[in-house]
Amino acid sequence: MDTIVTRFAERLRNLRDERHMTQEELAARAGLHPGYVSSLERGAQIPRLTVLEQLAKGLGTEIRALVDFPHVASRKSDKVRDEITMIASRLEKSDLATVRRIRRAVEALTD
Repeated sequence: MDTIVTRFAERLRNLRDERHMTQEELAARAGLHPGYVSSLERGAQIPRLTVLEQLAKGLGTEIRALVDFPHVASRKSDKVRDEITMIASRLEKSDLATVRRIRRAVEALTD
């Protein structure tokens, strides 16, 4: 059965796997119990908003990456979107000149 809970569980597991993290590592980074992370990945628990925030921090991403699971999307497009989200998150802490330099570099690479 494809429910929002099972899609979230799969999304969480995929994000963790892409970062080559164990459940224990994610739990430690997020300040959660490893058993709780396991239950989230199995779809046995539904996280509160504060837990989503902790998971996002532990994964080094934003909350929206955890809950962005379109019905029809390939794993490749998910990975691209995740990478872009991570880059954007890091750039938010940068000054405008740095962001513009990176934008020009991206433009040069993608032309």
